[in-house]
Amino acid sequence: MEPILSARDVRVSFDGMMVLDRASLTLRPGDSLAVVGGSNSGKSTLVRVLAGLIRPSSGTVLFRGKPVRSYAPLAVPWPAGIGYISQNLGLRSNMTVLDNVQLPLLYHGHVPADDARSRAYALLDALGVTQPLARPAALAPGEAELVALARALILEPHVLLFDNPVVVVDVECSQRVLSLLRDLRSRGLAMVSATSSETIAGIVAESVRLLRQGRMEEP
Repeated sequence: MEPILSARDVRVSFDGMMVLDRASLTLRPGDSLAVVGGSNSGKSTLVRVLAGLIRPSSGTVLFRGKPVRSYAPLAVPWPAGIGYISQNLGLRSNMTVLDNVQLPLLYHGHVPADDARSRAYALLDALGVTQPLARPAALAPGEAELVALARALILEPHVLLFDNPVVVVDVECSQRVLSLLRDLRSRGLAMVSATSSETIAGIVAESVRLLRQGRMEEP
C-alpha cells in the first residue's frame, strides 16, 4: 500500500536553534502513530510541519506523493485531505460552535450552505456536542475539544493530526470518540498524535515513536 503521508529527513531551525533534526516517518491508510516527547522536544513543530503550517528548513513532506502545501502563519490551516487540531484548538471566538465546524466545508468544500449546516449538525451530534449555537467560550474544555475535532473531520480528511489528543481519552467522551475514530480508520483515515504521555500514546495509536531533542527514535 502506498504511503499517504511521509516526512523525509525534515529539519527545522528557529534563530539558529535546531528544533527538528532529520525527522522521518511514513503513514499508510489506516495507520495510527503517536509521537511522544517532552517539553521542547519538537513534537508540536513536527505536527505543524506535517500540516503544512511550517515550511521545513530542509527535507520533504509528501501527501499522496506530492509536497505538502505550506501556509502563512495566519492562513486557514486546512489543506484538502489533512485535518489538524492544535493545542489551543484555534476555535473562532466570534462564531458559534456550528459556524466553527462548517467553516472549513464552506471555505474548501464548495457545498451549499444548507448542506454544510446539516453535515456540521450531524457530526456534532455524533460526537455528543449539545450546544451547537453557543460560542466556544461558553463550553467546558472537553466539549470545546470535541468541537475542534468535529471541525477537523468535517472535510473527511485522509490524515488527522493531533497536537495533544486529550479529548480522545477524556473519561466522559472517550468511548464515543474512540469508536468514531476506529470506524474512520477502518475506512482508511491515518492519524498522527503528538503527546508527552506514553499512556495516552498507547490508547490513541498502534505504533509509537519517541522524539528527543528533535530526533526521532524507536521506543
